[in-house]
Amino acid sequence: MSKLHWAVNGVLFLGICTFVYFTRSDLVLDNARNTQSQPVQSEQPAQSAEAANWKEEPIETASASASASAPIEPVVTTNADPAKSTIESKVMINGKSYKYFGESLNGLAHGQGTAYRANGQKRYEGEFLHGQPTFVGKEYFESGKLMAAGTRNGSLVEVIEYNEDGTVYSRSSFENNSKKGTAEIYYPDGSLQYKGDMTTDKFRPDGQGVEYYSNGGKRYVGSFVDGAFQGHGEFYDENSNLLYMGQFENGTLDAEGKFYDNGKILYDGEHDQGIYNGKGKLYIDGKLAYDGDFVNGVPNGQGKLYDYTTDGQLIYDGEFIDAKPTGNGQTYSNSKVEINITIRNQGSNGSSGGSFNVPDGIKIVR
Repeated sequence: MSKLHWAVNGVLFLGICTFVYFTRSDLVLDNARNTQSQPVQSEQPAQSAEAANWKEEPIETASASASASAPIEPVVTTNADPAKSTIESKVMINGKSYKYFGESLNGLAHGQGTAYRANGQKRYEGEFLHGQPTFVGKEYFESGKLMAAGTRNGSLVEVIEYNEDGTVYSRSSFENNSKKGTAEIYYPDGSLQYKGDMTTDKFRPDGQGVEYYSNGGKRYVGSFVDGAFQGHGEFYDENSNLLYMGQFENGTLDAEGKFYDNGKILYDGEHDQGIYNGKGKLYIDGKLAYDGDFVNGVPNGQGKLYDYTTDGQLIYDGEFIDAKPTGNGQTYSNSKVEINITIRNQGSNGSSGGSFNVPDGIKIVR
């Protein structure tokens, strides 16, 4: 009988698993999103008036020196209804505290109002409900340029977010007071990057969604939690070939799944961030070759060896060390088929066996 060798190229493909973060924070955008054309619109923060006659009026042509000055401290005015008043207080937007001036109800921001940064620039102006912004209004970058604009259409709130150059970053919609909605996020060139469920507090992918390559092909299809791959999902290469189907944890491969190459299955079973560990099945040219224990990417422990070159006949059932039968088991055939596993690049844990190599991902930070 002939002796066949097989090489599992654990890195026949590189999967780049990303966390897709869609936040409404004040973090600086990455270079790719800051090197676009000059913005088509710039809205500067409102300047203050005398305290007794204070009201908010947008200034379209404010000078740089005027925009830098903080508004004069407003006074509190009380309406006929003692529960309603115009107050100065603090509000939280995406985990950050801002100075608030506007309408209130029972001591909470409620109605129309404005949230200011520490330097006096506007962060958000629009509608508040029981101390929280509804995002029916306008949000601003630190530069004073428009970040987002939200409108209400019946019970539906629709929000368009912008890059600092004025191009559209995302479009989202959600029902009044709902914690979940749907969103589309775009690459800087305008092509679709994400479509699916999102949270209304952080505006990140959360639930079921699809991430796309810039060429329009699917990259990931499955479950998201707080912007990261979490739960069951499918990962594809740029040519729409399925690479992995299984569990993800915080954006990385986790626990159990199936690995593919050119449409044929390579491995089905337990793994540690892409390195075969635990119980699994190894396939050669789409045919079952080994079923048993794996340690650090290599068959080790108890397992079964099959003749994948012919009819899949069981050859050996017993102990394996470094992918080779020790003889401490039952032999069913004289076939000399062996499993030789090689890898071009070591796995993240220093494995010398089969693995699905996953480099660090790219974070999209808003």
